[in-house]
Amino acid sequence: MRNCRIKHICCVDSIYSLFIYFLLNPDMKESTFFFVSKGVAKSVRDNLPFVKYVPSPQLNKIGVFFYHIYIYIYIMIYMKIRRIPKGLPTFGHDFLRWSDYFVHSTQEFYLLEDGVGNYLYPVKFSNKYKERRFYRFLVTTFPMFTLPFGLSSHVRRIYLTGIMEIPEIIRNKTEIANIDVLWNQLSELQKKDILYVYATDTKEIDDLLSTSRSVLLLTQCFSEDGVWSEDEKISNYKKLLQDYSMDDVIIKTHPREKTNYKKIFPNALVITSPIPFQLLNLLLDLKIKTAITYNSTAIFCLSDKVNKITVDINNVSPQ
Repeated sequence: MRNCRIKHICCVDSIYSLFIYFLLNPDMKESTFFFVSKGVAKSVRDNLPFVKYVPSPQLNKIGVFFYHIYIYIYIMIYMKIRRIPKGLPTFGHDFLRWSDYFVHSTQEFYLLEDGVGNYLYPVKFSNKYKERRFYRFLVTTFPMFTLPFGLSSHVRRIYLTGIMEIPEIIRNKTEIANIDVLWNQLSELQKKDILYVYATDTKEIDDLLSTSRSVLLLTQCFSEDGVWSEDEKISNYKKLLQDYSMDDVIIKTHPREKTNYKKIFPNALVITSPIPFQLLNLLLDLKIKTAITYNSTAIFCLSDKVNKITVDINNVSPQ
């Protein structure tokens, strides 16, 4: 018997692309089967009704070749065991090591933007297909090797936000997804439903929605990556915030950070949930007057009305 509850499939490896999926299909969460990898935090996976985690191990070229074959067969068997119909409309990434099955098994694959790769790589892989016989042989012979970045004939439409010029080779398939417009078309209930997918702490989200704070600090995992010690990182962030009242500050932490900012800045509103910055921008752009960070390019997603303060870590004096 078929699993009739499932109407869509979503295969993604980023919380950003997952957000775009929800914007395009705001009422489909309960009837979508999500296949995700490590780019989607466990706390987010736990808030999805039907989800399968697909590993993406570090492998050499030979290992990647055989992994393509193995994971294709594994997902094919998994779909049969779960009785998920083949050929369902599928949204997501077509460049993952494990996404070939989903591209090949439907004539309705809808590609979701993941980043600048969607703009830079279509021409690269088109040339690779033309110039390399072995690659062309794999793609034309075996279903577990498909052309990525919208080049496959199975990709019906590509949703991009237009952050760069769209390559001519995929332009006829591309539709601009205006995040602001899509968000504003949602009801308040639909917006909250999306928000709570990303919430590790629902109180954080409630506080975020009701806050009037106007200073945003975007932190980064400097101590975790060995750039600074933990004490140095804390000291430097205290210096950045020394001229602001903590009652007016929001701190958005990096997903990989282990620092307990709630203990260090008890009066600040600390957001630890893995919320896509584009979603945070929608929630805070009209409230935030000043945004502060070290070296983070995400700050430039905020509107021109926001005073953006960036500090090069190379100019920070040793502690």
